[in-house]
Amino acid sequence: DEDSRTVATVFDRTLLRAGETVHMKHFLRRRTQQGFAFVRAGEPAPKEVRDWRARELGTDKSALPERGFLVHQGSGEKVEFPLRWDANGSAQGEWAIPREAKLGLYEVLIGGQSAGEFRVEQFRVPTMKARLAGPKQPAVAPQAVTLDAQVSYLSGGPAGMAPVKLRSVVQDTAVQFADYDDFALGAGDVREGVVDQGGGDEDDGEETEGAPGQDVARTQALQLDRAGGARIVVDRLPQVERPKSLLAELSYQDANGETLTVSTHVPLWPSSYVVGIKPDGWLLRRDALKFQAVVLDVTGKPVANVPVTVDILKRMTYSHRRRLVGGFYAYENSSEIKRVGEACSGTTDARGLLLCDARAPEEGDLILRARATDPQQRVAATHREVYVAGDEEQWFAHADHDRIDLLPAQKRYEPGEQARFQVRSPFRRATVLVTVEREGILDTYVRQVSGHDQTIAIPVKASYAPNVFVSALVVRGRVAGVQPTALVDLGKPAYKLGIEPIRVGWRGHELKVD
Repeated sequence: DEDSRTVATVFDRTLLRAGETVHMKHFLRRRTQQGFAFVRAGEPAPKEVRDWRARELGTDKSALPERGFLVHQGSGEKVEFPLRWDANGSAQGEWAIPREAKLGLYEVLIGGQSAGEFRVEQFRVPTMKARLAGPKQPAVAPQAVTLDAQVSYLSGGPAGMAPVKLRSVVQDTAVQFADYDDFALGAGDVREGVVDQGGGDEDDGEETEGAPGQDVARTQALQLDRAGGARIVVDRLPQVERPKSLLAELSYQDANGETLTVSTHVPLWPSSYVVGIKPDGWLLRRDALKFQAVVLDVTGKPVANVPVTVDILKRMTYSHRRRLVGGFYAYENSSEIKRVGEACSGTTDARGLLLCDARAPEEGDLILRARATDPQQRVAATHREVYVAGDEEQWFAHADHDRIDLLPAQKRYEPGEQARFQVRSPFRRATVLVTVEREGILDTYVRQVSGHDQTIAIPVKASYAPNVFVSALVVRGRVAGVQPTALVDLGKPAYKLGIEPIRVGWRGHELKVD
């Protein structure tokens, strides 16, 4: 008597106004081991369906209900409508929405099951449509971008001589191409020197806040021609040093009295090449620094025989505490980035790849920077941070909050493996309280980290599939030799927390059939 039926409704549209008619088509099927099966007329309904039909309709004849219900989610009021089923278990249904009908969400109930939802609201229907298109060719190092706009009526005919406004702004954007998800693509160059991390990092320090064409939107008011079209030139674009995006939005006055908008994104490329870099994991050894560099065109296709140079830069972080007004203290961090050597250089193969296996000249927090030049001598650059373990003590920057980064060496693990994490702890020595969580705490571990080794490892169990969250609470005890004062206790115990999810495979649950 278990109900193995499922019901679904397909609407002509799910947003309507009072006075309109909602048209529905309902599909009733049975779930079997071979898939879905038709529900035929005359088949007995399951017991729970017969009980529901007897309670709601006063009958329990067959598995095909004779009526459906529309239930208003706010008030609970019910409206019934007839159902006429065909031989394949499908039925047509419709409801003429009264003009005094309640607004809000309506749920469709068929045979006691929820079959779909639609909304009844008050809104205006647009009478005009617009199209805004960017250039067909990629915009590489452009000084201006030309956009084509067209506004017309839905009933036919152009909106000639209509006034419109175009707003545009250049924004940061991420570069992603299929099959290159693990590469840092188009991250831009790295500025060497000392950077105050309290005011920004090296990525955005080169841009001047409020500079025209960067983070300030421009507005152009114009009038369409008699054909309802316009060719709009967005000029005075900034010189981009990494991929960005031009967001353009066209606003116009609809005949129904509302202001409507249409937008488009135009990618801006600093070079006709896009360079990417992928290290062999987060945790690297000084004598085995392995990574890959790739050169693609702006459409994501690999480019062969392109000279690529990969440099190694070192980031040194300096932290100190500064006393504030009222006896409070805050951390101030600054970092110095300098070039320490060349990792490798060469030309890309037919796959657009350059494989490198070098020895790191330094240890600690390093930056791999890859650069290539296109035929027009425009530079494409990217960078990726890596951590190289060594013999000297290393620790990470301190912050005023209690959160740190917890970086897994891999995104996915299989049962039986050891999951390794880099704990970006600001302490010289600390105890790590590790918990594995999902529907609560599954396991707990205690690990130690120091300036010589900032990594931890935990076993991956079969019960962790398909995913778990690993939490690391880094606890540093009281620092010996630092006495508290009447205003501050700099040597008091401290803690930092990092949490990161990992995916776990199903190897421990597979059924081995031979």
